[in-house]
Amino acid sequence: MEIVSPLSFTTVYLLAPFAPNTEPPPLNHPSTLLATLFVIHYINRALISPLRSPDRSKSHIAVVFAAVIFNLVNPPLMAAFLSAPGGYPHPLRRKPATPIPASPLAGLIQNLQDKVAARVALSRTLGDALTDPVFLLGIFMFLVGFVSNIFHDEILYDLRRSHPPTADGEPHYAIPYGGLYKYISYPNYLCEWVEFVGFAIAASPHWNYTPPWMFVVAEIMVMAPRAYKGHQWYHQKFPEYPKDRKAVIPFVY
Repeated sequence: MEIVSPLSFTTVYLLAPFAPNTEPPPLNHPSTLLATLFVIHYINRALISPLRSPDRSKSHIAVVFAAVIFNLVNPPLMAAFLSAPGGYPHPLRRKPATPIPASPLAGLIQNLQDKVAARVALSRTLGDALTDPVFLLGIFMFLVGFVSNIFHDEILYDLRRSHPPTADGEPHYAIPYGGLYKYISYPNYLCEWVEFVGFAIAASPHWNYTPPWMFVVAEIMVMAPRAYKGHQWYHQKFPEYPKDRKAVIPFVY
């Protein structure tokens, strides 16, 4: 169900509906790096992770449907935003009213200034971005979250490998330990949030409610209730489950 995300993202990014001449940024632009990281994340989730996992619990059809809708809406918005960097229009951002120029000459000058600003934004190179500490912080957070996500997924996969299904085909459940499992029940969720907070910092550092930040909010709204419900299930399933372990945020929630 997550394969929809890289497909829809890549399609919209290449179409670049909000960019001048509907052309995506060049390969040496920071947006191209961010787009590549986004696709890598979802290729891991949709293709590599299922191959690493020994088995998976069956998902309710409502969960599958909700995931498909999420991946049909949020990734294309992200792609439209990244493919129109700098001063270009952003998806769902309300366009301010255009003031009436005092004279035709003033209107011509304003139009020229807008085009120059857009071209300057597009001409920004990856080398420029790699000297920006905010951009570097965002990329660092993304990579830390990505690697940590894989690490904690592997702990779950090791549990499944060492506890095969029962004779009647039912999955064998066990309490995970190691890494952030010492503090929370769903460290893979927390690590994914760290990933995309870092992504949003790199892609939209001014804290505007742009698609990268919309994506973070949507993920937290979807995943936090699931983490809480799963945390309660652990306590019901295992009387010996660690009492001081939180659901998804250490020491807090």
